[in-house]
Amino acid sequence: MSYVNQLSNQHHMWAEAVEDLNEAILTLKEEYLVSDSPEIYDPLRVSRHSERARDYIGILIGSFLKSEYRKENIFGKLDTNVLSDLQKKLSNQEGLDLKDLNALDLFLFLVAEKRSELSQELRMSRF
Repeated sequence: MSYVNQLSNQHHMWAEAVEDLNEAILTLKEEYLVSDSPEIYDPLRVSRHSERARDYIGILIGSFLKSEYRKENIFGKLDTNVLSDLQKKLSNQEGLDLKDLNALDLFLFLVAEKRSELSQELRMSRF
């Protein structure tokens, strides 16, 4: 497989991860808000989706903590202990607080940043 094809496949993988992660984080934010405003958010729908969102984010965090990208230090802006604690909370179905949601936002930003780096590298490799 050519270098450009490898970059393209990696970019596609990261782009999907960003999209899916964003949707999952929004679901968990709805779960956080539903306790305060059940008339705005349907608690049954949120609870069904939040279990899948928790599973997905937990798996994604786990795979990134074990991956080569950790070695590249894309998580230098977010302590890996914070990610590990967050992964445990998600797997134990514990409630998330604002600090956890902010950590998820930062995690999403870092994943999106990696996708952007790959986009740039892909554009430059075509010249």
